[in-house]
Order: sequence, then C-alpha cells, then structure tokens
Amino acid sequence: MSRVACFAAGLLLAGCAVEPPAPASTVEPGGEFGRPSGESRNPRLGFVGQNPTAAGPQLLLLARTAGELSLKKGELVVSRSRDLRPTALLRIVEIRGHAALAVPLRGRPGANEEIVLPSSPLRQQAEALPPAPPGS
Repeated sequence: MSRVACFAAGLLLAGCAVEPPAPASTVEPGGEFGRPSGESRNPRLGFVGQNPTAAGPQLLLLARTAGELSLKKGELVVSRSRDLRPTALLRIVEIRGHAALAVPLRGRPGANEEIVLPSSPLRQQAEALPPAPPGS
C-alpha cells in the first residue's frame, strides 16, 4: 500500500512541475515584416538636453550612437511630453557620437522630453504646432 501511495504522490508532484507555455510572439497583419504587437510606432532616439535654449539649436542626448539608430543629418524628429503629445518638430543638423544638434521648426521642446522618429500621424500632429520662436 505504501508503494502505491508513494507512486501517486510522485505523479502529483511531477504534474505540478510543468511550466506554462511561453506566450507566442504575434505579428500584426501586414506581412512578414510587420512589427510585433505592442511595439511603438515611434522609436525612441533619446532626450532633449537639461537646459534647452529659447531659440537656436537644441542639444539632443541620444540613447545609442546614430549609426545604431540609422539617424541621418537633415532627418526630422519629434520631441514629446510625458503624456506622449508632440511639443516640437526638429531637424537634425549635426550628429557626434551620443549627441546631436537639432533646429526646431515647429513648437518648442522642453528639458528631458523624449525624442522619437515620428510615425505619420505623430508627424502630422507636430506639423500642426505653432512655428518655432524667431532665431531658431
């Protein structure tokens, strides 16, 4: 009888040790090159520097080197607030390592705001911002 009890206990313990299956990575409709579900359509590049100027070029602190981000001179980027609303549309004028200079075209970026490569809808929202202050 004790052998049967040990065997039953062993089966119960073995059944409890099974790991749940890992969630499958789903790809949104649109082909094999679609983005995984939940991935941002606006890849983060970095942040606006601590002391943005009222006018003129703004210092952007990049999260990775420009080569890793495929960031180029002349490219448009968007700064956005914590609530993910665009605050400025900027054009990259110079890139060096983990830093870039950008000139505001519309709106005004704030300190420590996120810089992203904009999707079409975000870029349209940024283009609706008021023109940048004179001297930008």
